[in-house]
Amino acid sequence: ETTGPFTCTKLRGIAESQGMVLGNDGTFKYFDNEATDAQYPEFVMFNRDNHPFNPEMLRTSVVKAVTFQLDIPHAKSNAKALDRMVLVAKTLEVALNAVLVDDHNRSLGDLQIDKIRDQIKSIHATMQLRGVTPGSEYAHRLFS
Repeated sequence: ETTGPFTCTKLRGIAESQGMVLGNDGTFKYFDNEATDAQYPEFVMFNRDNHPFNPEMLRTSVVKAVTFQLDIPHAKSNAKALDRMVLVAKTLEVALNAVLVDDHNRSLGDLQIDKIRDQIKSIHATMQLRGVTPGSEYAHRLFS
């Protein structure tokens, strides 16, 4: 999560410059541009206040915080997706003079991100042990 407050116009500009697109559901999504079948986002960013982003709001509002969410079952390479998500979050942190925090509002540094990375590796390995390859058609059907 990245906490502010910050203007939505600046947030949108930075998010789009990082390759994110505003979805119809009010979240910003990041798709793997190298994947030929990129119909599922690798991660999403949403307004922590549960007010979906929309074009009018993005022109006129201020946001207190955004949350990033990695889509583990749908991302083909969870490590790559996490690295990209962290890069986008840190870019927003610097550009918006915000603070990167976890879901308990504690500062999120490299040590904590490494712990998250280890957790994701464990989830990835467990999925594969159970015959579910992240990013596969089976994973898409199972986790849709």
